[in-house]
Amino acid sequence: MVVAETKAAAADAAEFIEIDYEPLPAVTDARAAATPGAPVLWPARPDNQSLNCEVGDQEATDEAFASAVHIVKLDTWVNRITGSPMEPRSCVGSYDSTTGLYTARAASGRGVVQTRVRLASILGVPEEQARVYFGDMGGNYGTRNAFYSEYALTPWAAGKVGRPVKWVGDRSECFLSDYQGRDLAVTAELPNWHWMPMEISWVCAA
Repeated sequence: MVVAETKAAAADAAEFIEIDYEPLPAVTDARAAATPGAPVLWPARPDNQSLNCEVGDQEATDEAFASAVHIVKLDTWVNRITGSPMEPRSCVGSYDSTTGLYTARAASGRGVVQTRVRLASILGVPEEQARVYFGDMGGNYGTRNAFYSEYALTPWAAGKVGRPVKWVGDRSECFLSDYQGRDLAVTAELPNWHWMPMEISWVCAA
């Protein structure tokens, strides 16, 4: 993190930071990520799956498909998207040295209570020493529904430099770092026991 008097000065200073990245195998397709042998994101989840849910009667379902005359199958995919709010995210952090109170002012759809709990946990202080303000904001749509690092970094930095610290994201940062929307891959099958033509008529009454 770089703190400076102006955004331009901070951007210039950031150019002097050298990070030694270690390239890792990657996969960007969700279905490919769920196949055996795919690169693993979290060691605790070697199959890259965070949730599995099964509902219904498995035995009855197998029997229905086994006795079906026809099986209709639909395979569809909605690509991953990213949020692009008209007003990029921003955050102002401050610290009161007399009370030890950290304050974060931002806009989020998650709610001040959850954000306050996380802020206190990250800063290592009791919840009574963390305060969060959310003012008016535009649409949420998932993009703002997350705890971003700036919510903790700005009040932490304010405590280090002894004055409020403000961060405002730009359009490029939104595409790179903001919460993305999920993609949706669906494979659906429906058994049909009786195949017969069907006539549909509409009746309208005034």
